[in-house]
Amino acid sequence: MDTSVTRLKIGHTRLNAHLHRLGMTDSTHCPWCPTQLDTLEHLLLHCPRHHSHHVALLHSLSTIHPHRPTLTLLLGGCTNTTQAFKTLNLTRTILQNINQLHRIKPEHITTTYCTFGALEDVTHSLHGPNKPPRRSEIHLTDTS
Repeated sequence: MDTSVTRLKIGHTRLNAHLHRLGMTDSTHCPWCPTQLDTLEHLLLHCPRHHSHHVALLHSLSTIHPHRPTLTLLLGGCTNTTQAFKTLNLTRTILQNINQLHRIKPEHITTTYCTFGALEDVTHSLHGPNKPPRRSEIHLTDTS
């Protein structure tokens, strides 16, 4: 969940508004709402496609937070760490329930390490255990 939370907080997602800024898509709009930007706030709080899930989220959050949630709150932006953790779990749950977690958390991530003058590109599976990659999974590229 740490990778997803970080991606959510910095806005590095596979939502169209972000992908458009990176030049990876032509549209900034929600796939279901052609007049709305495809942002995290829209997805989590406003998209009519997921209305029943929004209602369930608001109901679950009402036991933790008495006020209407904001995007900052959904991303753990409260001072009580127990409440922040519960809220982040609810945010993750709604993303799973609306089948949109894949737009936040990539299947694989490639990390480049600099070791002994060589660059190592390592592909980690984010769905498996957090183990260091096996030597056979490391691809060395000569930097000279």
